Amino acid sequence: MSEHTVQERSGNDLIGMSVISIKEGRTIGEVTALLIHREDCKVTALRVGSQHTPEQAVPFSHFRQIGADVILVDSEASLKPALSTEAIKRLDDAVPGRAVITDSGERIGTISSFKINTVTGKIPSYRIDPDASLMSRLTNFFHDEKFEVKAAKVRSLGPDALIVMDNVADKVESAQPTAVPPAIHDEKKPVRKWYADEAIAHGDNPNEED
Repeated sequence: MSEHTVQERSGNDLIGMSVISIKEGRTIGEVTALLIHREDCKVTALRVGSQHTPEQAVPFSHFRQIGADVILVDSEASLKPALSTEAIKRLDDAVPGRAVITDSGERIGTISSFKINTVTGKIPSYRIDPDASLMSRLTNFFHDEKFEVKAAKVRSLGPDALIVMDNVADKVESAQPTAVPPAIHDEKKPVRKWYADEAIAHGDNPNEED
């Protein structure tokens, strides 16, 4: 089970979750997609289906509870009416993978995932997979190569790109790459010599005893 708060979950967590009716105690189907209204940056419907029933787009407000393991509805009947085909066409089910562009026109990555408020459907933040050129400047490059953009930093979510403020990458611009020792087989600068040079460069004496 993924970590989550009471009201925030990763959108990825919801895909594949079973939808169960409280009245009948029956599994109706599972979530196959999140449908987003781009202008509001909000999940307004979940696509639900199973091997035995056709998929339908169910308004987000029809779900009683998005729990840790399953999604509950009052009854099978509460899934009706589903959204019309025309209404579905105005929604977006392919946000992950979309380009992320700053105010100054710099592409900094793609959307990896996003969180949703399980009560309102609003998207409070996006997880960004940085482009290679940006990734190399991340302080934690060797630990976690993704970073988060809060909704307050988003200008717009469009069909081709997520437009964000320039300052979302401030920490990247100010970050310095972590120094990495040369390969052990590098005869020109053995590892011990490299560490000694690094210590001197930072004002330490590598020959001092602790």
